[in-house]
Amino acid sequence: MILVLDEYPYLREVMQGMDSVLQALVDRYRDTSALKLILCGSYVDVMKSLLLRENPLYGRVDRTIDLKPMDYYESALFYPTFSDEDKVRLYSVFGGIPYYNRLINSQLSVRANIIELIASPDARLENEVSMYLKSEISKINNANEVFEALARGFSKYSDLLSQSHVSSSPALADVLEKLIRMEVVKKEAPINDVNNKRKAGYTITDNLSLFYYRYVFRYSSQMNVMDSDVFYDRYIRDDFEKQYVPRQFEEICRQYLIRQNRAGKLPIPFDRIGKYYYDDPQARTNGEFDIVTEDPNGYVFYEAKFRSEPLTQSMIQQEIEHRKLVVRKEAIEAVKEARAHGDLSENFEYYAAKKDKNQNESRIRYLERMLKTAEVVEDHSGADEVGMDTKVVLYYEDEDETEEVKIVTSIRGNSLEGRISIESPLGKALLGHKAGDRVYVRVGDGGYDVQIRSIDKDGGEEESIRKF
Repeated sequence: MILVLDEYPYLREVMQGMDSVLQALVDRYRDTSALKLILCGSYVDVMKSLLLRENPLYGRVDRTIDLKPMDYYESALFYPTFSDEDKVRLYSVFGGIPYYNRLINSQLSVRANIIELIASPDARLENEVSMYLKSEISKINNANEVFEALARGFSKYSDLLSQSHVSSSPALADVLEKLIRMEVVKKEAPINDVNNKRKAGYTITDNLSLFYYRYVFRYSSQMNVMDSDVFYDRYIRDDFEKQYVPRQFEEICRQYLIRQNRAGKLPIPFDRIGKYYYDDPQARTNGEFDIVTEDPNGYVFYEAKFRSEPLTQSMIQQEIEHRKLVVRKEAIEAVKEARAHGDLSENFEYYAAKKDKNQNESRIRYLERMLKTAEVVEDHSGADEVGMDTKVVLYYEDEDETEEVKIVTSIRGNSLEGRISIESPLGKALLGHKAGDRVYVRVGDGGYDVQIRSIDKDGGEEESIRKF
């Protein structure tokens, strides 16, 4: 027989001494009873406290399971009929909790699901976050203010202190420590400077909580007096598409790389993944790369963009020019206007404008550094031509042998595993050719002929990410 006490923290709260009651029952019947007792709970900090030495149940737990939320790959199985792009949008809001994902209506659009489930008065999940956190958050002074600051994009400790209006630095440290123990906030330092506390950042880990505090909690008074569609268009739509979802997409890309790494599908398995902080004192520049892996050979940098078309070098240059000529001017004017409002210690507009200005400058430095150090490979091959991530079956006439290879970037190239760099002599020779073509591969002063038997443009790495 199995007895499950679900949401045990609630029972524990209304029945004082419940841990001691269970201790007495376990001690009395453990050797004679066939009953298996399972305690479940959503409040991580409370459940972890049952394992502490001072708790009556210490030493009486046979097995613990720390059940984590599903990742994007698992969550997307709940809404298979949506497009790949809409799956990313849905995961960005509802995360990896099965209950939330079960509520998604496949007959509605992403927008309609968001409005119906969380972004309207009396929505199904409108109070889910506040109720979920109420038991613990109510005991933590200033927790809501810290959450709101995090949701607005402030991650550095100094920014959180100024934006959350927490009374002191020790008080903020105490709040963050408790939220981290609850596993609703995480602290992350750059992988190239893990011991530098000043460069560490804090983020909300639960997607629904992040969405709630960024839009619903922040604009609750407006939401309660406006038409739901008008509210969505005015306070959510643009920021959601341009800022919120692209940031969440970066986390999905991290999850993809981790899955590939665990499955042994990367050319060189990495040891760590995270952000990379750079500082150039001579140029007086600094910034972060958001997705970086570290393996025995060094660091590998990734650029993840949630957009409908491939990112080209000209697009990056256009963004740099736009930010320098347009956004920079607007940001400087916004800072000047906010400063004119008076006392800076209580001037939210000033800190927000200054943060936007610094983020713009950091973005410019990041893009310029990427153009300077990265090698941009543009694929202009047709649907029936050899291009990036194309599988090709080759016939070597001199040796009367066939071989299947895949055309990849130089960093992923590994001839022993059939991955041919697009920069190699064979890769350059095959690029743009079709099935049936005979190609001459030039190597040094000589070369050899090879015939293309077949081409498989299944999307390769890009398609596997879309299906992930």
